Amino acid sequence: MSNQKDEFLFKRELYRLVQEYKRCKVEEIRRAIKKDILLLKKVIRMYMKNMT
Repeated sequence: MSNQKDEFLFKRELYRLVQEYKRCKVEEIRRAIKKDILLLKKVIRMYMKNMT
């Protein structure tokens, strides 16, 4: 898979999680989604750092 495609997929998943977080009304689930968002942001930062 190309680097651009990987980056696109990471960012698309991040967008999907953020939208899911905004729609969710159950606080326990929102916390779990927030953890996923923070973890994915960390992965994206690490991935981008390794690309340079």
